[in-house]
Order: sequence, then C-alpha cells, then structure tokens
Amino acid sequence: PVIPVFNFDLDLKKARPGQLQWGKHYPESELAFQMAANFKGDRLDNLEGFIVLKNGEYENRNGKLDLSGTELKSVPGRTADSLNFTSPILDIKIYGKYHFQSIINAFEKSASHFLPAIHYKKLANARNNKFSYQIEAKNLDGLTSVFSPGLSVETPFLLYGKFDSENFDLELEGSIPGFHTQNIWVKNIFIGNKPVDDRYESKFRFGEIVLKNQMSLYNLTVDSKIAGNVLDNQISWSNYHGLTYSGTVNTRS
Repeated sequence: PVIPVFNFDLDLKKARPGQLQWGKHYPESELAFQMAANFKGDRLDNLEGFIVLKNGEYENRNGKLDLSGTELKSVPGRTADSLNFTSPILDIKIYGKYHFQSIINAFEKSASHFLPAIHYKKLANARNNKFSYQIEAKNLDGLTSVFSPGLSVETPFLLYGKFDSENFDLELEGSIPGFHTQNIWVKNIFIGNKPVDDRYESKFRFGEIVLKNQMSLYNLTVDSKIAGNVLDNQISWSNYHGLTYSGTVNTRS
C-alpha cells in the first residue's frame, strides 16, 4: 500500500474534546492550538517526520494547561528507529524496533513466560518489539493541577528501561523524589523491575511515608519475585531511630 505524505499547518481556534467523547470527565473542556506537520505514515510504527504545536492550550474546570512547544519527531533507521516526544512537561525517547499495533500482545507474551496461567495467544499480525526507552519528567505541576487537583509530584526525575519481547525482557528502573496529597506524603521512591534468570524481580522502595496525623513509616520495601505461576512477596520496613517500628511480612500466592 502507498504510504500517505502530509505537509500542512493547522490553526484550531476551539474544540470541545468532552463532546467528542475524548474526555467524558470534563464535558466542557476546550482545546486550541497552532500546529505544523511534515511527515509520512499512517501510524506511529511507520511515521517519519515531525508534528509540532507552536502554540496550544487545554482548559477544563480545574484550570489551563499550556501545550506550546510540544513536538513528536520520528526518524527511521536501517537497524533501529528513533521516536522522540518533547514538551515542557516531560520528554519521552524510544530507540529500537517498535510495533505499537501489537505491543499489548507482546507484553502478554513476556508476562506469560513468568505467569503461564495468562494463556498467551499470539496475534496473526504480531511482531516482535525490541527497544530502549527513557521518560524524563521536567515539571508536572500544570498537568496535575488540571487533571488531578490536590496531587503534587516532585520533579525532575528519570525512568528508563528496555523491552525485548522475543527474549521476555521488560525492564523499568529509576527514582522519583516524591509526591504528596492532603493526606499522605511519599518521599524518595526507587523503582527496579527486570528479569533475573528464570524469574521476574520487582522492587519498590519508599524512603519515608508521612501520613496526615504525622505518623511516619521509613524504608518501606516491596520486593516481589515471579516464576512458574508463583508470586513471592516480601514487605519490610524499618525506623531510622531504632528497631521498635521495624518488621517484615512474607507472602506467597
């Protein structure tokens, strides 16, 4: 089939995403932007070129979100492709061979290697995914104030990893300074997820959790190992000031 080519500018004065069923929680939301596009392709898998919002704004009952400077750029290569999303909020970089049309099926394939009970069934058009990725959060205040008022996420932070569906390899690592709401404050979050030999290991560590009543829990760690339909969890916590508030809970399912 012929791959379509696009080269245009668009000035959208006003759209109502909620009335187009794009945001049912915010039926009165409005969207406006000036966009420049120069690309060929009919889906992310074969996109080559760029789409950039020169100016843009989204508004709902909670406030306004500035979309100016948001850009999607794709550069195909002989052995690997590059897909970059950049904005004042966060940047996402993907490098390798990605096929988003079958990526859910690829995730199921990797998960079924450690949890055979999933009963993975390969799609007729399924293709292997093999890429690395990086998510750099720069400032999430505008995003959370518009879509989740009361939530504050500390930035900057970096999440990264890779996905190789052929070898059942899905990795996610990184750290987040913290987040808080009116009722809880979670600090110093560490994330580590990757396959080790024939099992999948997942670790989440929280340096400190402070509740509304000022009660604190330190060094909470959730350490999970998955293999052969068996999930082993170890939940542990400790107090910097002594062992009085320390403990460990082990579970298997």
